[in-house]
Amino acid sequence: MSDIFEYIDNFLYSINFTKEQVELTKDILIVAVPLTITAILFFLGGLFFKSKKKKKNVESESENNVKELQDYKEKFIELYKVTQGKKVSKVSIQESIDTDDTDDFENDIEQEEETVQINNSNQDDLTQIEGINSKIQYILRINSIDSYQKLADTNQETLQFLLDKYGGSSYKIYNPENWNNKAKELINKDK
Repeated sequence: MSDIFEYIDNFLYSINFTKEQVELTKDILIVAVPLTITAILFFLGGLFFKSKKKKKNVESESENNVKELQDYKEKFIELYKVTQGKKVSKVSIQESIDTDDTDDFENDIEQEEETVQINNSNQDDLTQIEGINSKIQYILRINSIDSYQKLADTNQETLQFLLDKYGGSSYKIYNPENWNNKAKELINKDK
């Protein structure tokens, strides 16, 4: 430490400071340097604790988003059941939500396929078309594509969009390119 003060003394004398000015400058540095270091540490500490607070806010927001998604899921299931001609109670909807811990859309589809009987005679069995399984049929039906005619009238881009939106990346292997033509063939066959 004395080496530092010696260096400071030599520097100040080299720029023509008097002995009194050198002593005053050293006194100021003795106070100013620790205060500066303290201020820097408080600033860095504030950044650290602020980031922890942000993390808590993000976690809280995430929990709220999960609750909101559960509410939307409940509304979606109720809407689907109503549109299929079968009105169910809120209790049975909640039971179906409570049994689904994975929040995986495919599991929801399987549960709904088991619980909902299709009572609408205007609906065609879309699984008769090559490449459409029961899960894809479910996705099409919840989007009002429940007959060969509606499928024939729907363009390929819309079908691909529905597969991507509701099925996710696992449905990218399905190609709806020929579904329109196959639906038209089935319409003509039934005539």
